[in-house]
Amino acid sequence: MKAAVAKGLIAWWYPHAVQVQPAAVLQDIDLNHLPSDGSVTWSSVAVSPNLRLKFPRDSGQTRYYAAPETAAAPLRVKTAAGDEVEKFLFYRGVSAAPLPISAKQSSGGKLVIKSLSKARIPAAILFERRGERVGIDYERWELPKAVEEHASSEEVFAIYGDQIKKLKERRGYVMADVIDVTPETPNLDIMLAKFSREHWHDEDEVRFILRGRGLFHIHPREGQLAAVEVESGDLIRVPRGTWHWFDLCGDRTIRAIRLFQNQSGWTPHYTESGLDRNY
Repeated sequence: MKAAVAKGLIAWWYPHAVQVQPAAVLQDIDLNHLPSDGSVTWSSVAVSPNLRLKFPRDSGQTRYYAAPETAAAPLRVKTAAGDEVEKFLFYRGVSAAPLPISAKQSSGGKLVIKSLSKARIPAAILFERRGERVGIDYERWELPKAVEEHASSEEVFAIYGDQIKKLKERRGYVMADVIDVTPETPNLDIMLAKFSREHWHDEDEVRFILRGRGLFHIHPREGQLAAVEVESGDLIRVPRGTWHWFDLCGDRTIRAIRLFQNQSGWTPHYTESGLDRNY
């Protein structure tokens, strides 16, 4: 496994690598005149999905320790110091290479990404950090009178086709369905028990509420618990990786449009914090 930085140096890496280039210690050097591009190489990297280990932590607050909390499978790396296990191969570099793209916010609030070379930008991922606030998206959509209480899924998609298409294009969702829950739904308590425990998903949880009410409890890793009640006309997006749980309100009824990138990404990963038992 090799990572390289054009016109630059690898300044930090973990686990131990078998080779780092340039190998010499360089001081007061122009990155445009390096003897070679910076690179780091690991050998004998094995993905070990069944490995169960406690990863190192200390009492200090650092973003490094958030990485082992992800759903990634552990890696076992053979090094001169012995086998080392981590969730990722980490490296950090510096470079004098020109950026291949530019990103600017337009006056209308849109992010404009532009290629600075002849290469086409095939895809882009936007990461938003807004201080320590919870990154929950919320919108209100109008409920047309044409949506009858027992309208079929096909009728719902026909009415909201344009909005669903825009959401798919904006966030990369590829599938949509309609979920309908009432007190008469078979095995309702078993189904609700899956989502009334604190958990997170590998992809966004997106719901547009057509009928009924529900309650999302959002638990930031650092910050206070927040409760968001949703009802007909509400669109909510809980970003992937966000700790939360969901339950129905007193009428135990909800009908909603759900959007997915991949339905397997909606499998809940439980935190086992026990916080949900207090609410």
